[in-house]
Amino acid sequence: MTTLKQISKETEKIISQLDEENATFVNDLALHLATLATFKDKLTLELKINEIANDIANAQANGISAEKFFGNQPKVATKELLKALPKKSNWQFIKENTILTSILLIYSLPIATLYTRQINGQTHLYLCCPLIDYLPHFHSNSLFHPQ
Repeated sequence: MTTLKQISKETEKIISQLDEENATFVNDLALHLATLATFKDKLTLELKINEIANDIANAQANGISAEKFFGNQPKVATKELLKALPKKSNWQFIKENTILTSILLIYSLPIATLYTRQINGQTHLYLCCPLIDYLPHFHSNSLFHPQ
């Protein structure tokens, strides 16, 4: 079974064999696809980029430039390619976002501060996280902004 790294290395090898104009075209196309394919399956995307690089290498061997081969509207073509790519599985989406959320919490919780406030003779303890202070809803609430 081929892995994402193997396919990526193979694609880089193909791109390195292209002339400068075609290599730039493939790199720009790959960057555009990767940027817009946030919710798409990465392995399928990398396979598609590899396929495009192979096709452009074959076209170059026949004397055809990447722009002539792929067309004058690469953005339109990339949108069509993205529509055809399968979406990430729900499990993969949850797994990736859980990792990101965990990293955010690990780095933001030490920044959080505790403070107390007297209200009607009772002491209340509040946890203040700087990330929450920037939400518009909390700006109107005086409890989150002690004086």
